[in-house]
Amino acid sequence: MKYLAAIHFSWFKHINPAKFFLVLSISWGAVLVFLTPPLQVPDEPRHFLRAYQVSTLHFNPEINNNRLGGTLPTDFLPFIQHYGAFIRNNGQKKLSKEDYAFGLNQTLNLHQQAFIPLPNTALYAPVAYLPQAIGMAIGTQLNTPPLVLLYLGRLFNLFAWIILVYWSIRLLPFNQWLFVLLALLPMSIFQAASLSADTPTNGLSFLLTSVCLRYSFDDQAQLHRQQIFWIAVLAVLITLCKNVYTPILCLGFMIPKEKFGSNKNYLLTLILLGCLVTAGLAYSAYNVKGLLNQIHPIETLYGKEGVPKINPDKQLDLIMSDIPAFLSMVVQSFDTYKKTIYQTFIGRLAWLDVFFNNWYYHLAWGFLCFVAVTGSAPPKKISMAHRGTMLISCLAVLLAFSVTMYLSWADVGEKTISNMQGRYFIPIGPILFSLLANNIQWKIPQWCLNTLILLFVLLSMTLTFQVMYLRFF
Repeated sequence: MKYLAAIHFSWFKHINPAKFFLVLSISWGAVLVFLTPPLQVPDEPRHFLRAYQVSTLHFNPEINNNRLGGTLPTDFLPFIQHYGAFIRNNGQKKLSKEDYAFGLNQTLNLHQQAFIPLPNTALYAPVAYLPQAIGMAIGTQLNTPPLVLLYLGRLFNLFAWIILVYWSIRLLPFNQWLFVLLALLPMSIFQAASLSADTPTNGLSFLLTSVCLRYSFDDQAQLHRQQIFWIAVLAVLITLCKNVYTPILCLGFMIPKEKFGSNKNYLLTLILLGCLVTAGLAYSAYNVKGLLNQIHPIETLYGKEGVPKINPDKQLDLIMSDIPAFLSMVVQSFDTYKKTIYQTFIGRLAWLDVFFNNWYYHLAWGFLCFVAVTGSAPPKKISMAHRGTMLISCLAVLLAFSVTMYLSWADVGEKTISNMQGRYFIPIGPILFSLLANNIQWKIPQWCLNTLILLFVLLSMTLTFQVMYLRFF
């Protein structure tokens, strides 16, 4: 009996975090791809159409009748109506065999096309849809129905995210289990197993954070031109996907100057990265501005009741006329929607209407903090300057997000930012919780910590399956 217990402790002690994540993310992610009904992820109908548009190499949206969108197969319309609007607007709707039979038996006539509005996703850069588009392009070549295109897009999106997060965990010099937990939270992997444009952004953000932490705290990690090149690539890709997360690159200021070889190399690297990121930001701003300038008036962008009538230029003028008042409104908005943020960071699934019990949200937040504090200590001490840089990076992202959301999803002169959701802060989750990292290694047996992590992940998966199954099946 003692021999078996010794084997048990030894096995749990030596679980590799990266391999653990790889096995669980592939298996559980694949389950979620098919467990989540078609188009039952926030904005997935429009992500589906935009990803298909990119898969046909039409990277720029079209403008028709004062609306952004694209010329797409008309067979997508009954598909979206059947799975998207009908299920979402009917809280008691359960999926049956007939629902799936409809999708599998539907044909896709590529020659019958019409203009379909894509007011928000049309503004996203094509790079945010490359994984999904590759899967859908393969499906199109095989002449598959729209339902199969959706599943192929989800699978390719999931696998791209898994690769990015897997490498981020491998590169981390400390607290790898924290990244594993954050990546496997219900909200995180639920999005990863969808067509969402947030999926590549989340994976890229994890990887850039990990790379910066590696070269900041691991003295054995050498920084050469190749590594600087990949840091620049990650920063530009994030900027193109969603530029509100560009401030994550601020973590690069924690990297010691000595690793660049000389002050001259350090300065040249800063200038290079600054120029590349600025070019990416300028391109994104120019592209969005160019599209919106062709829509008059801009308030009709979304074109339906219950959705804010926006005007970014007027909103920006209001912000600049009284910056302190805007900052006060940002703080108030976070306070007003703190419960929503609290829950949607951990997990509110489907169209954010599938909840967990409150005790699970409290447990998840508490356990994340516990692992952040008690996880493996960094090889080099985290100073107050390091923590200050991390905090500035997070605050800059939160401010950039608030400004962007106020410009793009609030009525002119609105006194609050209503679309506050924790899922938008998943990319900075690793930085926020790394602020709690301890410089002293806690005397908690590794096998014990690993066992608790495994139990928590299995609990999360079980509860996710339960709430999704009860809602839709």
